[in-house]
Amino acid sequence: MRNPIIMLDNISKKYDEYGVVVKALNRVSLKIYPGEFVSIIGPSGCGKSTLLHCMGLLDRPTTGKMYIEGKNTSKISGKNANYMRITKIERIFNLNLKGKRF
Repeated sequence: MRNPIIMLDNISKKYDEYGVVVKALNRVSLKIYPGEFVSIIGPSGCGKSTLLHCMGLLDRPTTGKMYIEGKNTSKISGKNANYMRITKIERIFNLNLKGKRF
């Protein structure tokens, strides 16, 4: 059985701006397997960019866990997050795009 290259487990993201709480993501779970092509679509403001920022370790989910190639990224920050972006995430997206950059 293949293991997912990216797995999100009940990811939620809330922003608190000036006392107003906005739920950008609410318990999102998904698995992406090697070789799959995934599109994230939806109307403006539904959380697409927030989801990609969390998947790229540019932002942290408020709750839930994310795994990249089986490694829990919940505690990764700073230089370790940057290293994972360069060594894992960039490679994952390049493999799925078959070397094409947009």
